[in-house]
Amino acid sequence: MLQVQPMLRPDGVACVQFSIIDNGIGMSKDVVARLFQPFTQADATTARKFGGTGLGLSIAQRLVEMMHGRIMVTSAPGVGSEFVVEFPLQAASAPSGWALQTNASDAIDRRSLPRAQAPSVQEAAQTGRLILIAEDNETNRDVMREQLHLLGYACEIGNDGALALQMWRDGRSTNETQPDRYALLLTDCHMPNMDGFELTQTIRATQPTGVRLPIIAITANAMQGEAQRCRERGMDDYLSKPLRLNELQSMLAKWMPQAEGTIASETLAADALRNDGDSLPIWNPDTLSNLVGHNPAMHKRLMEKFLINAKVQVATIDTAATTGGTEVAAGVAHTLKSAARSVGALALGELCQSIETAGNAGDAVACTALAQGLAASFAAAALAINQHMAS
Repeated sequence: MLQVQPMLRPDGVACVQFSIIDNGIGMSKDVVARLFQPFTQADATTARKFGGTGLGLSIAQRLVEMMHGRIMVTSAPGVGSEFVVEFPLQAASAPSGWALQTNASDAIDRRSLPRAQAPSVQEAAQTGRLILIAEDNETNRDVMREQLHLLGYACEIGNDGALALQMWRDGRSTNETQPDRYALLLTDCHMPNMDGFELTQTIRATQPTGVRLPIIAITANAMQGEAQRCRERGMDDYLSKPLRLNELQSMLAKWMPQAEGTIASETLAADALRNDGDSLPIWNPDTLSNLVGHNPAMHKRLMEKFLINAKVQVATIDTAATTGGTEVAAGVAHTLKSAARSVGALALGELCQSIETAGNAGDAVACTALAQGLAASFAAAALAINQHMAS
């Protein structure tokens, strides 16, 4: 049974409390005392009957503490258990001048956005406003294409850095009166064949004097120092995945001419207030609406593609982790992490982040242990997504 209720802590801090109660096998006080230690379970019999590694609660505790919350448990053998998670509430505030919607939880309705019709690819190329995207993740490509369309831009996409480089070279103008085909490049940093860093360095090395293509890095690795690293490699600016409409709009306004009728930042205020990273649900049904507007048919297509690709990626990660292929596991986990976050499978995305970190560190033990929970995490997200699509 799940209960959700507001509460006031003794120190006066307002919280939201989640209680998960079951009438299962229960645990003794000794077991409860060490329950949040990695790889700890009640006993070997429990592991044989119910499965698991004993790592999940340790991860859960770390995630809760990262969000300034706390997790507690009470249990008795043969009676059951109750897990309680408390998160402090923070008052939302908006920058001055923003016009807020009546209900900030309402998803953006694309039909209400005061925008002009996005130009065709040919029109954008002729007017110096065509955007080139370098992105190997299919889900991210679909989301970014729709976001740019909502903002009044057209784009062409290369599935990796090598293809994007060839497209850029082919688009170079030989006529001084005509602009180059592409006005700006949005590039993922981590791609097969040629990553975004090498792509940027190659473009910078071959551009004529006085010509500079604006290049915006897009990466799921929102780590300290990443922005500086991007600039040191020749990129002009930096965005973190999943892209939010207001952040993307501001970045495009900064680095290329703004199209008449594109969305004003005030229109996107409610989107900026919604931070999916503040919690880690199995699946957040509002994420796609926040990213690409309210379009159920498109959402369904994106989610169906995600489920097909993710199923293969989960199997690949599991095989790589169990056979010691930590580098392969990290690479595929990076791809799945980004797609999962884009469709709202936030818990799955967080687990993929942990697998990626362990894999890149060459920690085969941690990578294998984390991968053991991947199938269940994906299954939970898939169940939630399928139930939503069915309804």
